Amino acid sequence: MDLSNEYILMCEKAKEIQKLWKPTDTDFYYDAISKTVQGWCNICIDKSEWEEQKYLGNLIWLSRQDQLQSMLVHKSSYELFMPFFVWFQSLDVGGKYWSPEKLWLAFVMKEKYSKQWLTKDWIK
Repeated sequence: MDLSNEYILMCEKAKEIQKLWKPTDTDFYYDAISKTVQGWCNICIDKSEWEEQKYLGNLIWLSRQDQLQSMLVHKSSYELFMPFFVWFQSLDVGGKYWSPEKLWLAFVMKEKYSKQWLTKDWIK
């Protein structure tokens, strides 16, 4: 699981994906107040307080690779992975390390919202 500052920023700026968050026991999130990454099962606030913190932008969902893949509707693994593979081959990552989560987040943002990551934000 990518817990880097860059991935946290990418998730925070992916507002469309943040709106989809429905917490499960296996989720990770970044708490902007305490500046810590936590697992949902460790959260010590009730549902209404969580909704308020999420609305205020204090909690940022750090979606896992499998969660990102499930956002793309495909009939088979082939239909999911072939477009990803073709897109990945076209990338110019310039030797920069991209985690699986960063790559899948970028692919989901491209496929669903026609956006790409440019240093600090998602651009159409």
